[in-house]
Amino acid sequence: MGFGSMFGGDPEATGELVVKAVTAAGERAVIVEGRGGIRVVDPPENVMVVRDVPYDWLFPRVRAAVHAGGTGTYNAALVAGIPQMACPFHNEQQMWADHVHGLGVSAAPVKFRDLTAETLRSGIVTATTDPTITRNARRLAEKLATESPLEDAVRVLERVGRTGSERRG
Repeated sequence: MGFGSMFGGDPEATGELVVKAVTAAGERAVIVEGRGGIRVVDPPENVMVVRDVPYDWLFPRVRAAVHAGGTGTYNAALVAGIPQMACPFHNEQQMWADHVHGLGVSAAPVKFRDLTAETLRSGIVTATTDPTITRNARRLAEKLATESPLEDAVRVLERVGRTGSERRG
C-alpha cells in the first residue's frame, strides 16, 4: 500500500487512516512511504513500513495492492496477477482506475480526497476476498505473460516504415 509521490495533505494523518483501515480489515500490510505522501510514525505489528521497494519483487508476494493509480503501479499489479484498489489523486489516475475496475481486476476506486478509514477498509476487504476479482487478475496476468510488447512495437514500427517508403517510392 502506498501513494508514491502524491501529496494529499497531512502524511501522518494519511498514515493513521491507512493503519486504521488495514487493522479494521484484519490484514497485514507493507506500507510504502515513497516520497512523503504517507507517513506511519509508530506502526503496529501488522504493518511493515518501507521507504521504497521494487513492485516487481513485492507484488507477487502480496494478496493485493492499494495505490494512487500511476500507470506503472497498475501495470506491476496486472503483471503480478493480484487484485488492486486505486485511490486516485487526479483525472488520469481516475481514468485508469475506472478502466481497471471495468476489467474486473480491482475493487471500486475511491478518490483520495474522499478516502475514509471505512471506504479504504471496505476496498481492502473486497480486493483481498472477492474470488472473482482474484480469478480475473490471475487470468489477465496469464494473458499478459504471453505478450511480447517490445517485439510487437518493433513489428508495428517496421510495418509503418515500409508503408511510408512505399508511398514515397
